[in-house]
Amino acid sequence: MKKALILFKGSLSCMGGGLLFGRQWIFKKGFTMDLFYGGHYGSSNVKVDSGTDTFNTNLITGFGIRVGFAIGFAF
Repeated sequence: MKKALILFKGSLSCMGGGLLFGRQWIFKKGFTMDLFYGGHYGSSNVKVDSGTDTFNTNLITGFGIRVGFAIGFAF
């Protein structure tokens, strides 16, 4: 079975930003726990220099929500 090698050339540029709110707890032995939430906006652009493919950037463009949990150690 022969495999064909297809070459594409292009560039992707992305930019975004957001705002987070949260709470951090520091326990007696130095362990920490963080909870956070917020929103972000991202924008992207694809430029195809060679090849015939088209790219859908809707997944990385627009408003989104971030929610998170982290544990750590304060020193």
